Formats: sequence, structure tokens, C-alpha cells
Amino acid sequence: MILTYRYRLLPLKCQHRALERLCAAQRELYNAALEERIDCYRKTGKTRTYIDQCKTLTECRREFSEWCEQPVKLQRWTLKRLDDAFQGFFRRLKARRGKAASREGLK
Repeated sequence: MILTYRYRLLPLKCQHRALERLCAAQRELYNAALEERIDCYRKTGKTRTYIDQCKTLTECRREFSEWCEQPVKLQRWTLKRLDDAFQGFFRRLKARRGKAASREGLK
């Protein structure tokens, strides 16, 4: 049996703003990494991997000081979530023999 606990967060206004900034930064990172993968595939026909994007993240953290404000583990976790989403999509695509599911088929 697995026990779970739910804690209700009641942040102060300054903490709430900090959490919003953190979420916005992670959303921007996710979208930028997604765009990078799509552009790389369109231009070269090759896919970017999680490792490639982590190396790029390290370079960006050296160049831009605002990227260093966020924890690197959190940024890498965001890239890992993107990589897992890609792997899951292509795994499902392969299981359907190259046919993407339509929206009606998902209901």
C-alpha cells in the first residue's frame, strides 16, 4: 500500500511571484527546446537528444546570467520531460505502424 500526503501551499505574495517566475522560465525553456528539436529535424533530418540539449543548456548558462538564477537540476528535469514526451510519441507511432492517431480515435 502506498500512502500519499497532500499539503496545501499558502505562499506569501513575494513567494507566489517567485513561483510564477520559475514556472514561466521552465515553460520558456521547454518551448525553446521543443523548437530546437523541430528546427534541427527540419534542417538536417536528425533529432536532438537529451544529452545534446543538456550540453546546449550548459553553454547558455555560461552566456546568460539570468539562466543561472534557476537550479540546473530543475532545468535538466524540464529537458528530460521533453525527451520522455518525444520517446513516448515515437513509441506509440511505431506501435501504430507509422499512423498518427486522429483526435476522434482518442475519445
